[in-house]
Amino acid sequence: MRFASLIVLSFNRKEYLERSLRSMQLNTRYPHQIIVMDDASDAETTQWLFELARAQKVSHVLFNVGHNQGIGVAMNRGFAISRGDIVMKLDADLESENWEQEYMRRCDGS
Repeated sequence: MRFASLIVLSFNRKEYLERSLRSMQLNTRYPHQIIVMDDASDAETTQWLFELARAQKVSHVLFNVGHNQGIGVAMNRGFAISRGDIVMKLDADLESENWEQEYMRRCDGS
């Protein structure tokens, strides 16, 4: 069975990220890891992500501290620690019940 690394980019998107992560956890049937890449968010989002990581609700949370470094740096850092044979870049506002089926179908070439 495939193993998927879900890389989620975050920048001051706590309200969307909460719903998105919940949706991923409920609707992902493949074995997976969730990696949240935070790009210098505000204090509220950063604190919430620290608590999420402590509670082990996600596999990894990586922070770009100090200043926003952009989507490219965040994605490259996420790819560097991903373990999946499929890596999915997901936006912080993704909230869907069937996203995984469509994505995996396309990865399998069907």
